[in-house]
Amino acid sequence: MKHYAKGEERRLKLILAAETLLENEDLPDITMHRIAAEADIPSGSAYHFFKGANEVFAAAAGRFGEQLIGDIISPYSGTALENWRSLFEHAARRGVALYQRKPGYCRLILGSTTAPAIKATDRQNDFELGAQFAELMDSYFVLPEIDQRELRFFHAIEIFDLFLSLSFQRHGALTPEMIDDGLSASISYLRQFIPDRIPRRGV
Repeated sequence: MKHYAKGEERRLKLILAAETLLENEDLPDITMHRIAAEADIPSGSAYHFFKGANEVFAAAAGRFGEQLIGDIISPYSGTALENWRSLFEHAARRGVALYQRKPGYCRLILGSTTAPAIKATDRQNDFELGAQFAELMDSYFVLPEIDQRELRFFHAIEIFDLFLSLSFQRHGALTPEMIDDGLSASISYLRQFIPDRIPRRGV
């Protein structure tokens, strides 16, 4: 058990080291050797946990997804609950805030050099997030019956992500204009399935 715990600790150290390096550098410039050095773990030992840097980055993308879901499903109050569109916007802006707190995630998730395996992890994150978004919305508002509900919310998240990716790749940052445009596009898509006025639960 102790050996397992130590192995998990080293694995996490490698992921955190990759996230640290990503704060200031692009993915292609970060090798497995550099990740291991940053984590203060011998390179030979590092390969026991990951086959290469891209596997570490994919694990970091999975960690990002967990943090994102945790932030988004935290309770809401006040203006966030004026209507379902406001709730969606507040939730999406929590995701933006995570990117802004940890800019390395912008390079990892939104950058133009992200490897296919990492993008696949992010897509899975977004699909799970779509399901969480649907549950979140339905916990505060009485959603209508929506065919393939989780898929619709997944699509809305993908639309928002596209605008964030374009913003980061063009400007090196998430600009207010692109964030607002992404929100407008995502909400416009969801309005095909959700009326503007739906009742609040418990009100």
